[in-house]
Amino acid sequence: MLKNKKMTPFIFALAIVAVFLAAPTSRAEEAAHEAGTVVGVLTAKGDNYIMVRPDGEHESRKYIPRWIGGMPKDGGKFDPAIMSAIREVAVNSRVKVNWVFEERLRVTAIEVLHLPGDGGAEDEPKPESGTFTGSVTAKGEGWISVRPDGLRESQKLMAQWIGGKPDGDGFQRELFA
Repeated sequence: MLKNKKMTPFIFALAIVAVFLAAPTSRAEEAAHEAGTVVGVLTAKGDNYIMVRPDGEHESRKYIPRWIGGMPKDGGKFDPAIMSAIREVAVNSRVKVNWVFEERLRVTAIEVLHLPGDGGAEDEPKPESGTFTGSVTAKGEGWISVRPDGLRESQKLMAQWIGGKPDGDGFQRELFA
């Protein structure tokens, strides 16, 4: 038992601080080991990034190369192999991108599956319907948000409007039963 009772609150506070320092402090730290592959259309590119619209999604995501070699003064730079791949890939190509999450989405490999305009089946528009599995993250009047398995972002899905006035009962209600 401690002889100095004034030290007890200090030791307790020190123990709490140690617990918080040992736990991850942000979503970025937790996601540091996340990695994956995405297949989609390269919608834009810059000197050091690409924008890819994954199949089945409406928004493009930005991917940048990994940083290697430390600080710039110590020779640090974006991965030269990925920088070369970014220069060579054409916008509107169908690509497969391997990525890791290190503060942001980082490209680790780019594979061109199909060049734009060469007449392949990938150039044809994809249907605006389909199925996927995931978790419901939110629900409202006539809509739900679902996070597809394997993705971090939810997609908002609207029920089909089958008639009636906007303030009436026009949504396909059986979808929300």
